[in-house]
Amino acid sequence: MKMTKIKQRRSKYNAKKTVVDGIVFHSKAEARRYPILKLLEKSGHIKDLKLQVPFVYRINDKKIFTYYADFTYFVANNSLVIEDVKSKATSKIAVYRLKKKLIEAYYGVVITEVYWYNIHMNTTTKDGRGRHGKHKLGNKVKRIVTI
Repeated sequence: MKMTKIKQRRSKYNAKKTVVDGIVFHSKAEARRYPILKLLEKSGHIKDLKLQVPFVYRINDKKIFTYYADFTYFVANNSLVIEDVKSKATSKIAVYRLKKKLIEAYYGVVITEVYWYNIHMNTTTKDGRGRHGKHKLGNKVKRIVTI
């Protein structure tokens, strides 16, 4: 799978749009996560992989906002997994955290945050410390996928 960068203006958090298999991803981290999920789907560990799935939040039939999950899929016990690829900076944005909580409460789901540093370098030790001794994982994240 070949990854290609798309020329664009600089984003707020330095995310670079990247193309993999003809699909445009909003960041290199999302683009790196995609082949891993495709492999898991091909091997039968997950099924029905979808990208950029919209979740609409409504109050009294009025649309308030739409949250787009980076990836959704089903695991062996037929439970839905909603993944959002994040960096340390973007996971702390107040608007994201609020939208995440509202969607989780509204739909009764858990949004799994996958951090970019776990996608391309698995350097976290058992106690949650990285190779430089700093804690990488926060206490408020419900589930974290380490690849």
